[in-house]
Amino acid sequence: MTALAFMILTVAALTNRIRSEFGIAVQTTSWVLAVALFAVGWYAVLWALPRATRDPAALLPGAVMVGVVFGVLQWFMQFYLPSRLERAQAIAGGTGVAVATLGGMFLIGRAMASSFILNAVVYERIGSIAGLVFGAPVLRRVPRRFPVVTRWFDLENDSVADGPDGDVLRRS
Repeated sequence: MTALAFMILTVAALTNRIRSEFGIAVQTTSWVLAVALFAVGWYAVLWALPRATRDPAALLPGAVMVGVVFGVLQWFMQFYLPSRLERAQAIAGGTGVAVATLGGMFLIGRAMASSFILNAVVYERIGSIAGLVFGAPVLRRVPRRFPVVTRWFDLENDSVADGPDGDVLRRS
């Protein structure tokens, strides 16, 4: 968690620096990288926590959601909010900064907690995302030919099995 907090601060500083050096166009495209970094960081945190399945793909929905929420929240805090706070500073003083900071922390906490729920619901309702990917026509034979892929993505415990012709099929 400490590394994730440090990464959030570092990405915020880098995006501010990119905006000041290269302008808004380059900075806007850097948000995609920021969202990806946030998602990878939260994925690493989720990876370290105990879970019901060994499947690493089960962590993807929550990691992507947290990455997007972090990116949107950081955009809001860096672009939209400063101009609003400057105008309100004369009336409210430092209270606006405190409310914005606490509100941002609240939303980050909610996104983190919601990611656990999203991961569990997606895994329960849909099953493994890796099972869906390896159920695609081109990738069906990969788990059978490479047992390490089957073990890594925990496909033997998912509702995926070899069909009569050796293809990977979803069981209902």
